[in-house]
Amino acid sequence: MLIMRTIRAQKLTKTFGKVKALTDVSFEVKTGSITGFLGPNGAGKSTTMSILLGFINATSGEAHIFGRPVSINSTSIRRRIGFLANNMALDNTLTAAQEIKYFGKLADNYDETYVKELAERLSLDLTRKIGSLSTGNRQKVALITTLMHRPKLLILDEPTTGLDPIVRAEFHKIILEMQDAGTTVFISSHILSEIEELCDEFIFIKNGRIIATKTRDELTNQSQKKITIEAKYIDKFATECQRTFEDDIQLINKDGGVVTFTLTGDVQPLFKILTKYKVTNISIESASLEESFMEYYRDVGIPQTPATQTKKRKKKDAK
Repeated sequence: MLIMRTIRAQKLTKTFGKVKALTDVSFEVKTGSITGFLGPNGAGKSTTMSILLGFINATSGEAHIFGRPVSINSTSIRRRIGFLANNMALDNTLTAAQEIKYFGKLADNYDETYVKELAERLSLDLTRKIGSLSTGNRQKVALITTLMHRPKLLILDEPTTGLDPIVRAEFHKIILEMQDAGTTVFISSHILSEIEELCDEFIFIKNGRIIATKTRDELTNQSQKKITIEAKYIDKFATECQRTFEDDIQLINKDGGVVTFTLTGDVQPLFKILTKYKVTNISIESASLEESFMEYYRDVGIPQTPATQTKKRKKKDAK
């Protein structure tokens, strides 16, 4: 089966003076997928997006979108892209409707009926001036300008900044509907629960280099899992697990016939071990994307979120 690629980056390197922002960045985005582009501030996400859009040229390497080199065809390619920049600049003197129409006319693709539909779904009053809008409502204007021409590729940088949970959920529905219609989505966000909910694949970038590309299944299978087993001969079971998994297993608690531990990697060997013992209960809890993210970037000093801190405190208390 032939798998089409909407984005192909090949050894992208970008230097600004003496600073190397990207080094040999290579990845592919499948047509019709929703792919998360993850990394801390300064990792190279915005620079990569700017090269993909033809806003800046790579020092070396090449990017292709829709099978065409961006360095040659950037203008014609951009007509088929919906790009949402972080903190998109808007004209405070225009109404929301006027601002959206202005962008629509620039793109030569303005469907007033579809604009009104998007505004209704995102709860935006099109008659209000941009200067009077809250951060969340300004973001809605930016989103509509990005979505209104039904692009074949969406490149989104922090798309739900300032949106309340209800509007964010509706935006997610719109994105999934567009995916069903054949649109490819390339999204960067620090709201990891959003990325986890939407994305099929994940690309991790760190210090200007791609450090991992994972499908949802790969991330789930390779991430750390918290496992609780209730069985007879639990001591023998725990000893065999330690011998089998070595450094990949860590004991959290053992109480009577119940043992709780973390396991990194493939769990299939565990099931083979379980067949030898009379198991009465088993629980397997996979790590969240946030926990996987922290594992990839634990050495760059990212502040932990309250959710991560709470989980770590619970693990400590369990010990």
